[in-house]
Amino acid sequence: MSTTSSLACFLVWAIECLAFIRYYAWLRRHQKQLEEVYPEFNRWSTTSQATTFLAGLQPLIAWVGMIGSFLVVIVFATASWWMGKIDFRKVAVSYAGVSILALLTLYQPRTDTST
Repeated sequence: MSTTSSLACFLVWAIECLAFIRYYAWLRRHQKQLEEVYPEFNRWSTTSQATTFLAGLQPLIAWVGMIGSFLVVIVFATASWWMGKIDFRKVAVSYAGVSILALLTLYQPRTDTST
């Protein structure tokens, strides 16, 4: 159970990194419109104050976080295989939690919004 919860935390972190990457791309795409309407949110202005000293390295940090998190989920989930013989039970235990979380994340029931 602790393996599944640890993997869930890494998957959540990876998805948060992906969300920031998409947000950053949206900001970049709509930079001109944002400068006109909301100049205080312009990240590329010379008068803009970064909130942390690492803000200038974004979205590189988000990419590293996402790739690192997925590597931990994929590679280190196999730690139970490293000692001894690999069998179906070890593989199932390693990836059952990841598979269930992926199915729950990807499954979105359709709702009828026409009424």
